[in-house]
Amino acid sequence: MKFQIKSFLVSLSVISLTLTACRDENKSKDPINSTNIHINVKVDRMDLQLSKLSKANPNLLTELDVKYNGLVSFLLYDLYGATLLNVSNLPELIDKYFDNAYVDSLYSDVAKEFNEDYQKDLNADISDLVTRYKIQLPKAVVPKFYACISLFSLDCDTVMGNILLGYDMYMGSKYRYYESKDYPDYVIARFDKAYILPRIARKLYEMQNPKSSSGEMLAEMIESGKLMYFKKQLVPEAPDSLIFELTGQQLEWNTKNEKEVWQNILNNKLLYEKTPRATRSYFEDSPFTNADGVPQESSPRLGEWVGYQIVNRYMNKTKGADITKLLNNRNYKQILDESRYRP
Repeated sequence: MKFQIKSFLVSLSVISLTLTACRDENKSKDPINSTNIHINVKVDRMDLQLSKLSKANPNLLTELDVKYNGLVSFLLYDLYGATLLNVSNLPELIDKYFDNAYVDSLYSDVAKEFNEDYQKDLNADISDLVTRYKIQLPKAVVPKFYACISLFSLDCDTVMGNILLGYDMYMGSKYRYYESKDYPDYVIARFDKAYILPRIARKLYEMQNPKSSSGEMLAEMIESGKLMYFKKQLVPEAPDSLIFELTGQQLEWNTKNEKEVWQNILNNKLLYEKTPRATRSYFEDSPFTNADGVPQESSPRLGEWVGYQIVNRYMNKTKGADITKLLNNRNYKQILDESRYRP
């Protein structure tokens, strides 16, 4: 099997026209344009409240923990690794995690990057995303959204039924403090505000569809594909580079080599393989897919990308298909067969 590894040049004007056409098409299909439903979301800036902590007023820490229903304790224990929250060590906790020059500068940087104007726009974007979520899944419960400084340990996660956004993980790849952290360059490249909405979509998906599969590679692929499909429905104007968290060059390689990737999976008899060691590399986040027969020019997480192709074709070919039915369908062979996936 021969993978195509040479890059090809495409006119920038053609790319621009194509992207514009795709955005216009996505807008016309956006369910928000044909509904009276609209959910208003406002991210609670817990980070700004915590930035007011000082050793001079240690009791404010416990007051904020009560106000935020234990989220401050979560930050201290689960993210920061602090000791027990009690009166005797409040000044020490504040000194170590809130009221010192390093943390002060971090809070200040985040406050400037996520200023009032930007937060207003982000709230509007999240509101649109959540509205699409409710249109697709009317019975779904909308969580509350909180912002925090995670000390570089959380970007977007569900905590006690809420969605917690670590704004310090979206400061741009050139942010001064990232270089000293133990993150590979390909991960730091994604520390950007543009990834906030797709990651919120991922967490909403996980809240509705806890990970569950038979352990076969086909099941893992299709479950991953469902997630990508869901993200595209909730953030329709986002380019695939943000949905799949791949570079344009990696997406180009996937498109050019789709047939070869699929054939490699079939030839190695991986489709119904249940041994994680044999299939893990197709789903791991890494610089490329480090699997037998796959070159280093490949993108990472090829199983996820192929899974989306299958799910997308299945949804396009299935009459009466909707998100709820898709999420509940665990008959992975049926989805593959009815998709008629033949790259």
